[in-house]
Amino acid sequence: MTLPLECLMYTTNNLIGIGPDLTEQERQDVQVLLDHADEFASRFLDRDELWKSWLDRFCNRLEKHGCVKTASLALPPQVLRAPDDFAAQLEPIGAGHTPTLLAQLARASMQELRISAHASTFLRSGYENDVASSFLVTPCQKDEAGQIHLAVYAFRFNGNVEVRDFEFWSETQRDIVVWNTGTAYRLDVQRFASFREQLRQELGDRRLQAVTRIEL
Repeated sequence: MTLPLECLMYTTNNLIGIGPDLTEQERQDVQVLLDHADEFASRFLDRDELWKSWLDRFCNRLEKHGCVKTASLALPPQVLRAPDDFAAQLEPIGAGHTPTLLAQLARASMQELRISAHASTFLRSGYENDVASSFLVTPCQKDEAGQIHLAVYAFRFNGNVEVRDFEFWSETQRDIVVWNTGTAYRLDVQRFASFREQLRQELGDRRLQAVTRIEL
């Protein structure tokens, strides 16, 4: 089965997976909406130090500019120790009435940038010190009625490295603790339209051009 990912846009910390049928204007609107929320939240908070507070501010900004919450997304924290654990256990799953296609788009986005491969590399041999990082996967799709839906999957990774020294050898154990939480939304296009030019002006050309687009 070919996963329904038409194109992928990404910044340093956000993968935007675009599904079929969105117009070029709608793609740009999603990009502006997400990038403005990212810039606003990051202006006041460090996402790696205050991850949950950063995410709350990000989502509040989306809701102010036209996103209507439709479902909560959550997975309990997981501890990954084997190289294959990431792909096997960390598939984003929507709760409630979250469109299944959004979860498929999120998985497809992560597969394109080989995130599970990077996690596996860390568990096998990566880094000598503990590491922490966070990122978003934000799939977007249009349904048969023409309504635009998007989801915010927020991931927080803590990679832990423990080295035990014995008399003649040492043993290194690695694990990754993963938090995955977020929200599904329906985008009120008319409401967003009233903010479109304001958000574009606040972002500026430099910020908008920082997004990389991959045609698939």
